Amino acid sequence: MASDVHPVPRRATAPPAALDLLAQARAGLAEAAALDTPNERYATAHLAALRTAAAVIAVRGRPERDPRGRRRIRSAWDVLPETAPELAEWSALFAAAPPAGPARRPAYPARPPPGTPTT
Repeated sequence: MASDVHPVPRRATAPPAALDLLAQARAGLAEAAALDTPNERYATAHLAALRTAAAVIAVRGRPERDPRGRRRIRSAWDVLPETAPELAEWSALFAAAPPAGPARRPAYPARPPPGTPTT
């Protein structure tokens, strides 16, 4: 019998929200593979990875609160290594990647520098 390369403690069942996130991530990866534009493919795959990280955090639980008893707002890539140390390397990779998605793009085109001729 073969054993897992990276054994992961598993619950008998995962919460429905985590399973839904994994299904969305799987669909997102399939969508990304079919896209022609590299930027769209990257953004879609990055979103799938983020949904996967959220599912792992949902199953494993959240890290401890800070000493003042409040939770800080942190990205999934910051929280993931605390809840799933075996995924720390992947988390660092995605945390270092350029942000994906329309929220990180300007809402309107940048203005040309002063003195630039207009048509």
